[in-house]
Amino acid sequence: MTNDLDVKYELVSDYKIFEDHILVMQPIAGVTYNLYIIDVGRKIHSPAFFPALLRIRDVKFFEYAFGNYYIVLVHKDLITCLWITTATPFHFVRKACYSAPTNSLIESNIHIDKRVEGQIYFNLPSNANSLKTHISTDDGRYWDLVKLEIKPFKISKPPQFNFTLYDPQSVPKHFGFMDFQYEKLKDGLQPFMTINGGHTWNPTPKSTSRVLMLNYETAILSISRDLSAINYSLDKGATWLSHKLFPENSAFHHLERLFDTNLNVLIVTGTPQDHLLRFDIVDFSNFFNLNSENDAPVKFNFEFHDPHSVPIHFGFIDIQYKKLKDGLQPFLTTDGGHSWNPMPITAIRPILLNYETVILSINRDLSAINYSYDKGTTWLTHKLFTKSHSLYHFGRLSDTDLKVLIVTRGSEDDELRFSILDFSNIFNSECKTNDFRQYPLIGCHELCFRGIKLDIITRDPEIRCLNKLHKRTKVEYLCPCSSEDFGCSFNFHPKDDVCVVDPLSRIAEEPFKCEKGTHLDITQLG
Repeated sequence: MTNDLDVKYELVSDYKIFEDHILVMQPIAGVTYNLYIIDVGRKIHSPAFFPALLRIRDVKFFEYAFGNYYIVLVHKDLITCLWITTATPFHFVRKACYSAPTNSLIESNIHIDKRVEGQIYFNLPSNANSLKTHISTDDGRYWDLVKLEIKPFKISKPPQFNFTLYDPQSVPKHFGFMDFQYEKLKDGLQPFMTINGGHTWNPTPKSTSRVLMLNYETAILSISRDLSAINYSLDKGATWLSHKLFPENSAFHHLERLFDTNLNVLIVTGTPQDHLLRFDIVDFSNFFNLNSENDAPVKFNFEFHDPHSVPIHFGFIDIQYKKLKDGLQPFLTTDGGHSWNPMPITAIRPILLNYETVILSINRDLSAINYSYDKGTTWLTHKLFTKSHSLYHFGRLSDTDLKVLIVTRGSEDDELRFSILDFSNIFNSECKTNDFRQYPLIGCHELCFRGIKLDIITRDPEIRCLNKLHKRTKVEYLCPCSSEDFGCSFNFHPKDDVCVVDPLSRIAEEPFKCEKGTHLDITQLG
């Protein structure tokens, strides 16, 4: 606190902090809570305003993005709801509710996308009241099930991403349309990949590591969960290959690209017998096919989400995860969440090299790396580790090259092994203008959002070249605004296509129907 922001609250039971924002919880006679928000950066503070009849049992989640506060509350009737601020500062409207055990970890069920304004992922009931991952591209007004593209992978049940496994380093900073998410398995990870900004997700081979992308999205890579081989794809996950690399009893330590722009991946493994570290630089030879299929709904586990998996300026690329018993199931989007592609199951979060040229992860048995050159359409596997090695680190060295560092430790010799994998020998030319494709970024309802429509500029996955676009990855167009672009005002909440009076408010009136040519105050109706 600075001297010019002196705030004091009495009888405070708890608080939550997100960056420069503090949520203070003050219990009221065991009936509800008064909530207060402190914005340290702007040196302001205020009570949080909710409908008058709301009774709060617990506060589960607090974040801030694009000028809005996001709070998940458990009501006295044990209903869990997402509340978001309106155009009136510090006044909240509820956007989605569900009934679930109150002791569940909310961080694994919600993810606020900090790169795409208005985009939220939330695990909500669907079919027999089981939770499935939904996406909203308009700050919670509409919700759609996350779409999985049909790829050659078989998922036994609808996935649920575990967002704590998310790794923002898996995808280069500027590739917002590509991403990975995971399911945690007992013996590794089930990765999923999207190449269209989260609209659809494809599963990738199960792995012991998160997926890495090399040379932007030229190659996608992970290490198999038995630590015997690497899985890799050159065509956005449509085809996956495996390459045996590691000796038996290897322990995985590290998988990382060294630069975003080349195709070198460093994998570090160890063997417990001799306590020596082994450093491998993957050259993606000896490819083998992997076969699976998937067409099921998905439930992301948002606690596995890692904002460093994807480069900062690539808001249309992202990775989410479903936690498996033996690993993570990552999902990748390259179109801003419109569709998601599952990736090979991994032990750790995938990463992207050279933005989205190569996607890379370590399979869940820690025997190999999986990688893709074509945004997850094709996956290849390269065996790198012995079964006696354990994984310690897996990450790219920079956003722009194609090198990844993998650190493993042997269970026998207890020595660290540092492997640098370099994919630059595969991508030895810079992408030309005609090597890129431009297509619209589609939202859940294919509407422009608040007067802006986006086109994505991305490398043609069939062409192997180094991506030098960096921040020049999207084109903005003006488009007409509509009522769907804006949230409901205080004491109202969305229902179907209109804003209706929240039953928790003391307002008795019903919403007006606007006839053509009439005008009503938008601050009332939203």
